[in-house]
Amino acid sequence: MVACGTGIAPMVQVIQHVLSTAEDETFLRLVYSNKTKEDILMKTMIDSWKSYWNFTVKYVLTQVDKSNFTPHYGDDVQLERINKDLLIKELESQGKQKVLICGTKPFERDIIKFLKQLNYSENNYFKF
Repeated sequence: MVACGTGIAPMVQVIQHVLSTAEDETFLRLVYSNKTKEDILMKTMIDSWKSYWNFTVKYVLTQVDKSNFTPHYGDDVQLERINKDLLIKELESQGKQKVLICGTKPFERDIIKFLKQLNYSENNYFKF
């Protein structure tokens, strides 16, 4: 799952469904991009999901002063835009899978461009 800003909304629905279904063994990895940590929507809820065995999150912050930033304990944070290298790192350990995408139009175009460069076909991703 790759989202930015309010693009988290449809992801929340999917995550809640998977996590509330005991027999569902789907592993969920959310890469969630925002400008600053204050812009992260529903962070308390997202962080509560980290207690499930099948959910992890990486927060990506794009407009943060790196010299002045201290992440919250237990947060997986990257301080730059989502790029092809980040997607390689996030996706390679999982093998080919379905990638869900939601965000601004330019964000979605960039993510799809990166996925295509990684040989993902349209059958391997879904854009909300």
